[in-house]
Amino acid sequence: MKKVIHIINNLQPSGAEQMLFRLISNFEERYDLRTEIIVLRNNNDEEFVKEFTNLGIKISFLEATNSLMRIQKLNKILRLAKPDIVQTWMYEADIIGGIAAKLANIKTIIWNVRSVRPAYHNLTYLKAVGLLSWIIPKKIISNSQRAINFKSKHLYNRRKFVYIPNGYDLSSASIENSFISKSNDEIVFGNVSRFDKTKGLNILLDAIASLQKSNVFPNFKFFGTHMTLKNKNLKKMIEKRNINLTNIKFYGFEKSKDAIFNSFDILCQSSNIESFPNVIMEAAMYGKVILSTKTGDLEDILEKSNYLVDINSSEQISKTIKSILNTSNETLEKITKNNLQLVKKYNIDIITDQYYEFYININ
Repeated sequence: MKKVIHIINNLQPSGAEQMLFRLISNFEERYDLRTEIIVLRNNNDEEFVKEFTNLGIKISFLEATNSLMRIQKLNKILRLAKPDIVQTWMYEADIIGGIAAKLANIKTIIWNVRSVRPAYHNLTYLKAVGLLSWIIPKKIISNSQRAINFKSKHLYNRRKFVYIPNGYDLSSASIENSFISKSNDEIVFGNVSRFDKTKGLNILLDAIASLQKSNVFPNFKFFGTHMTLKNKNLKKMIEKRNINLTNIKFYGFEKSKDAIFNSFDILCQSSNIESFPNVIMEAAMYGKVILSTKTGDLEDILEKSNYLVDINSSEQISKTIKSILNTSNETLEKITKNNLQLVKKYNIDIITDQYYEFYININ
């Protein structure tokens, strides 16, 4: 039985963390692996942490105030735990977890990259991490071919990359709504993302403001952490653009995927760096039509019947929303059916099999 320790920055219900949860949940049900998690930081969501502990997963939280202390404490934990594999998630965990595992003489270290480029660091930082990729990990899992290509141009060791996309529990979706009986005035656009600069919210708000100036007032619902009008920064962004909120609602974080995705018809995302946004496939498994920026591999993943626009183009978003509102219900309904078929290749069972085979066969 192989022992795998995952090292991750924190446990918040965001993309990488949710993928880790789905992966571990599926391993617990189907495979004989020993899994533990080490969390680097203290900004964790208690309810989300409980979902892991309810699986019987051992979680260690580092009480450390700086990177050097984290490396020292990790090194001690890993030397005692003696895992067969250490897998790190996201840049900080790749560096700190990777160095600690290397010092602990762990032979199999796997990085797991989740974005095309860092959200809060420049390309010099990326190149520095790229140089470490030649020394620390044995392999690097990426959920995006575009991320592999981009990072390979910035000093990452291309030969170490392995492509494994995100996986989803398709059985968890309870689909309730349909386009067929709706008028254009009843169609609702939805955005599902935390309040963060990587989500391109400023671009989406610019698009909405532009639409309203041309007397087009689409219905919008926003879900995600800090996506409420109690968020002063969000409120300032809205006021700056003089956006009329009559047809726009902000709901903040909502745990239930059914409650989120059954409340709107068309997903509208404006992300600018993500390699494989979870929300795209979650929307597909609920039969949503998808309007998104061309982030990550979405041009290859999504069929041509969905709507893709350039990153950071509010003009293209507003034009596409107008186009969708003038599209027949029959055409939109056809897209929903295509997406329900499309998402099947990303069934979590298939993706877990790929991870398991990778763990078992890695040398």
